[in-house]
Parts: sequence; C-alpha cells; structure tokens
Amino acid sequence: ATSPAATGDAFATQGAANRPVVVFGIEPERFDRVIAVRDKITRGSYRLDGAEAVIGSELADDLGVDVGDRLRITTPRGNESLLTIRGVFDLGNQQVNQRWVLVPLRTGQALLELPGGANVVYVSVREIFAADRVAARIADATGLEAESWMAANQQLLIGLRSQSSSSYTIQFFVFLAVAIGIA
Repeated sequence: ATSPAATGDAFATQGAANRPVVVFGIEPERFDRVIAVRDKITRGSYRLDGAEAVIGSELADDLGVDVGDRLRITTPRGNESLLTIRGVFDLGNQQVNQRWVLVPLRTGQALLELPGGANVVYVSVREIFAADRVAARIADATGLEAESWMAANQQLLIGLRSQSSSSYTIQFFVFLAVAIGIA
C-alpha cells in the first residue's frame, strides 16, 4: 500500500495554548492502509472533509480540546487554517500522540505550499525487516530519497535487537539450569 502526503512542521493553537506539531495532509483511506489510524480512534471518527482534523490524544489533552472544537494550525511561513476536530487517536506512541495532526490532502497542500503535490509517499511492506532492502530498491529505481522505518528509527531497532538478545540469553540460562538440574 502507498499513501502520498503533504507533510511539514506547524504550530497548533487553541486559546493561549500553543504546541509544535507535524501536519500530515493525507487521503484518509490510503493512509489507513499504511498506518492503521481508524482502529486507533478513541473519540469521534476518522473522517477528513474540508476544514477537519484528526489529532493525537496527548495533543488534545495538552491543548484542552476535544471532538467538535476548533484548532488553528499555523506554519512557520505564516499560512493558517482553522480546523474542526473530528477525531482523536491513540497510536500507542507518546511523540506521535503529542505531535500528529492529520488533515485532508488539499488542506495540507495549501498550508505547506505544495499545490497539487506531495513531499512524502508512505509505503507499507509485507516483511517489516525487509524495509531497508525495499527502500534501496525504490531509491535505485526512482532516483529519489527513500528512507526505511529501520533507518529512521535506529535507536528503536537497537533496543528491539538488544531486548531480543537478552531474551535469548535468559532463555539459554534457564534451559541450562533445567538441563543440569539446578532449577
């Protein structure tokens, strides 16, 4: 699955509260095939029409907003949009829940000055640990920059591999203890 997006930094404002965010101008159905947001909606709905937004749960809490409230998005270049919050999601990641604002693709294009364009294409792969190879093939075939989730999240990957190694070491010692009659 693939999903084009107009993505960039902005600020979300509600009253005196102001938070840095990342705007994702998306086509909701396509984006959901790559990142399953619809199943992670905790309040409201996964609907993006016109001047609507779906935001992370921690951003909603930080700004004191909920479904039906209005939220002002302003880019560093001064482009603004007043959006109605249609849904709140929890993707299980604090940074994502604090910073992501999903808007219709056309709204993202207008805010980020990308008329009719996209600056990112998200791709879903069948084998998650093949992402580096797939990114390399895409870069070779298109001449464009292609970054896998593995490259973008090296610290997470190191942690997962370390956790896996620790688990195998612990399992080995438990097996060894049972085998020699200690446990």
